[in-house]
Amino acid sequence: MWIIGWPFLIYYHFVFRHIVGFDLHEKAEVGIPFSPWHCFGIAINPQVKIGKYVKMAHNTTLGQNNGKSPIIEDYVILGPSVSVIGDVTIGKESVIGIGSVVTKSIPCCSVAVGNPAKIIRKI
Repeated sequence: MWIIGWPFLIYYHFVFRHIVGFDLHEKAEVGIPFSPWHCFGIAINPQVKIGKYVKMAHNTTLGQNNGKSPIIEDYVILGPSVSVIGDVTIGKESVIGIGSVVTKSIPCCSVAVGNPAKIIRKI
């Protein structure tokens, strides 16, 4: 089975990672449907867990810190240039504003912005 998928993996690495700049590691757990807007500059760590109906804009990074990776729950929207780093959970139906750096967990139904991200409103 691995041999059958090898050509696709080479194509994926070449086209998406090097030309488009969309780096979704093949080991990341991603819910369906996943909706990246303007794929340029998106980087997703292999241990990240992404729920269903997540929307993510360009220049977004979901990264690892001290061996821990983020969990993005269902129906979350991540604006452009958002960084979510480390052992962080973003709750269901939350919105993270443009340019935010999330280093602490965000509860469900929240709007968070800033560096570091702070909750400004409950939905």
